Amino acid sequence: MPVSPICLCPSCPAHRRAASTTPTPCPFYPTSSMTDAQWAVLEPLPPPPGNTAGKGGRPEKHPRRTTLDAIFYVVRGGIAWRQLPRDLPPAMTVYDIFRRWTQADVWPRVHDALRDLVRVYAGRQPLPTAAIVDSQTVRAAETVPSSTAGYDAGKKTKGRKRHIATDTLGLLLAVVVTPATIQDRDGAHRVLAALRAAIRATFATRSSANPVPDMTDVTDLAQEVVLAGHSPNSLLRGRLSIGSGR
Repeated sequence: MPVSPICLCPSCPAHRRAASTTPTPCPFYPTSSMTDAQWAVLEPLPPPPGNTAGKGGRPEKHPRRTTLDAIFYVVRGGIAWRQLPRDLPPAMTVYDIFRRWTQADVWPRVHDALRDLVRVYAGRQPLPTAAIVDSQTVRAAETVPSSTAGYDAGKKTKGRKRHIATDTLGLLLAVVVTPATIQDRDGAHRVLAALRAAIRATFATRSSANPVPDMTDVTDLAQEVVLAGHSPNSLLRGRLSIGSGR
């Protein structure tokens, strides 16, 4: 049951405006609303308000913190936009901001900032130097166009394949979605190309790294590729020597 107590967070823009007049309830939902510490991490990540193409733009009507709370409410509850509570910003306003921030690549920045923070709390460096690469074929619905789907003969599945790279804590570093016809080693090449971290060692299954993908056109790093077989003791080490990247 959501609650709407008087906002006690001094960093909330809505609370600051109300503090000079009559205090008004600030929407707060325990499962989706941010704390002051969480907002301090996310506040600098969205793009500046207004039109960034030099054509100006009117000031934003709703506080960004409340707008983010509304987006998290939709994601947390898996509901339609129009089912947002009335004490949050209007649904179409929230959706429009969500769409604009998606086009501005805000969510990858949010994800990366939170992942780096988790690594620091775990006693690691913010940027990892090792990655684990793997893939999974997912059956596609009939509505998925054939141009973005394919047939994985090994899994006997028609659909898409998601290639991911994680750090050694299991935190996501990069993800690439391809038709299921793409070989694991080719998908691994695309995932490694998408990594922003200075990866020095990559752990991969034999299907993802045999033969080891040529990364000369992607990076100038030298990576050690560890091939993991089906048994715990079957680890083969290969050296991926990279020349000067372009």
